[in-house]
Amino acid sequence: MSIHPILNPNSKSNEWRWVSEDPSGKSESSLPEPKETSTQVKNIKTTLGKVAEEFLSLQKSFEEMALKNADNERMVNSLIKERSDLVQENGQLRRQTADLQECYAKLQHLVNCLTQENAQLQDLTSNLQHGNGQLRNSVSHFQRENGQLRSSVNHFRSENSRLQHLVKYWESAHLSLWLEKNEMQQKRQKQERDCSEPHEKPS
Repeated sequence: MSIHPILNPNSKSNEWRWVSEDPSGKSESSLPEPKETSTQVKNIKTTLGKVAEEFLSLQKSFEEMALKNADNERMVNSLIKERSDLVQENGQLRRQTADLQECYAKLQHLVNCLTQENAQLQDLTSNLQHGNGQLRNSVSHFQRENGQLRSSVNHFRSENSRLQHLVKYWESAHLSLWLEKNEMQQKRQKQERDCSEPHEKPS
């Protein structure tokens, strides 16, 4: 039950009277009016006016706080939604990070394979360069031998030409000797025939 002052509706001088009200608000009973002086009544009225103003101010503040609370609630709901979106985006980023880590592992494996293959290619290149150097040395050696063989062939050709001239000279000399011998033999045979025949007596 609450007790509060109200204006007396039957009074023409704005007198106050105390009333009591139960929680259900159905019953009301008048209490004896306090005996106060007009100054006290004025002070009470002034105080009540200030209280009413303060109450209105508080009510306005409450309304403003309610509006702010509604704004804050909307902001909180927006933040909750944003947090939900961020959580969802975080999940997507985690999955993308896992995919990127898997892709990075594959790329790292590929880099290792390429590095190993590059080392093998470098070894092969070194071996080929060494073999190429040996081949160049062999080519130079064969070129020197080829030059020597060409010199030998030229020498043999020159010697062969000289021998051919010599053979022709000997053949010519042999033919001359054979003709001379044949001619001498024919002369001797003729002389022998002449000597074997009887000489004719002069008449």
